[in-house]
Amino acid sequence: MHRYGHLVKVLHLLRLIQAEYHLVAFGSEFSTGGGVMSLAPVIDATGIQILTLLRNGLDDAAVARQLGIGHRTVQRRVQDLMSRLEAKGRVALGAQAQRLGLFSETAETSPAATD
Repeated sequence: MHRYGHLVKVLHLLRLIQAEYHLVAFGSEFSTGGGVMSLAPVIDATGIQILTLLRNGLDDAAVARQLGIGHRTVQRRVQDLMSRLEAKGRVALGAQAQRLGLFSETAETSPAATD
């Protein structure tokens, strides 16, 4: 993990808490001056696995085989992840996930075996 990864996670969590408090206390979304702040994306374990496998160089079909899910399911999940992380493409998706510290320090960086 990037040496500032934990700090990024903490700051992201603080923004989430601040936004949720503002929503509960005032019945409106928290404004950052430049617009409405979005709540932090919630990425489940499968989403993290998909991101990690894509980072390791697998294509959608190989990710599907590795996780035992459908190819189309992987495509839909990738689109959803891009939307949640506000990434315009797959490279931006990986960069944003890295920036948010979503990859574990022990994540393998070489392509995984594809049965």
